[in-house]
Amino acid sequence: HPLQYELDQKKFVLQPLWDQIKNDTSFTTINLFDEFRKRNSGGNDVIFWQKDGHNNSKGYKLWADIIAEILFPNNKQITQ
Repeated sequence: HPLQYELDQKKFVLQPLWDQIKNDTSFTTINLFDEFRKRNSGGNDVIFWQKDGHNNSKGYKLWADIIAEILFPNNKQITQ
């Protein structure tokens, strides 16, 4: 999952690891960095607490929506 500074700088520090594992079909991987960048239209300050940089409720909802849609692509009601 991306940290706020990674989204701000548009640089995912785990990109080299992602490049190594993304095509391994023996387990499911989800790149939240790419998904956060695609789906977060409100700006990074909307999904992170400013005091400590952790996700706030909107950020964790974004996590949940992304994961649910990827793990259960045919069940759109999970995220509603």
